[in-house]
Amino acid sequence: TEVQPMNALILVDIQNDFMPGGALAKPDGHDIVPVDNGHRRATGLTDYPREQSVTGACVYGVATGYCVKCTCLDARNEGVETSIIVDACRGVELQIGDVTAAVDEMQSVCVNVIRGIEL
Repeated sequence: TEVQPMNALILVDIQNDFMPGGALAKPDGHDIVPVDNGHRRATGLTDYPREQSVTGACVYGVATGYCVKCTCLDARNEGVETSIIVDACRGVELQIGDVTAAVDEMQSVCVNVIRGIEL
């Protein structure tokens, strides 16, 4: 049986720490929930999509400049056509401009920047 290429939706770090009241809370973090990647251990992001013939991925979650960015960069490194749904992400902004810099870095490796309404 031939495996057909497919797309994936990757939700990143939807956890209590990033939600209101959490240790690293983003005040509006809960807004993305209706619609685990830390580079410290294998997450399956490379093996599972390859096994399933994933050729495209849309990524959203928390935090834009950290786990979301790493997930997008990893996916591009694996040759997966990758888009970040920017209005469904939340950033931490430890310094002003962190989120913009992260999005710029993702775009520099051909991650597409889209909005949820474009899906």
